[in-house]
Amino acid sequence: MADYLLILFGLTLSLYFVALSGLNPVVDRGASVFLTALGSVVPLLLFLPLGVVLLWPLFFTLGKLAGRSQKLALGEWLWGFAWLVSLVMAIWMVWKASGGAPESLTSEEFRETLVAIYALYLLAMGVVAFFTWLFCLFSTSLFPWTHTFALALLFWPVLPLSLIWLMKWRVVFAPGPL
Repeated sequence: MADYLLILFGLTLSLYFVALSGLNPVVDRGASVFLTALGSVVPLLLFLPLGVVLLWPLFFTLGKLAGRSQKLALGEWLWGFAWLVSLVMAIWMVWKASGGAPESLTSEEFRETLVAIYALYLLAMGVVAFFTWLFCLFSTSLFPWTHTFALALLFWPVLPLSLIWLMKWRVVFAPGPL
């Protein structure tokens, strides 16, 4: 039950980061109501795994406390690497929102560069997660549920990023904390 509560707490954190992000996809004025509504939830879809990824140490610790003897699976190692990058992004977002970040780290140019790098990182991790999943399909090893969960978390952002690309939406920043 603790794992499920951590997932829900992580998703709540994700909602917080969506609010901090200020990301806003621009949908053509002539778009249907469906596309306009879909465009409004793209930032949520993009940042959905962020809060859960940030809780990786807690998932690992709870597993150890529950008596897990297995070593970290490949997907969990990827989750740990993603945790480092996500931690940097989250710290920057909260730091900027608090007003304490230096001017050089709050400029529009820095923000756009950081988000572009983050988007590339998300795509790269999604591709690695997909090929790891394919590789593990042919493995005879038993993997803990967190292995597959980690791969799903890392692959998920590829879907909204693909949607942005396929729909040719521009992503802009609303005036706000990020």
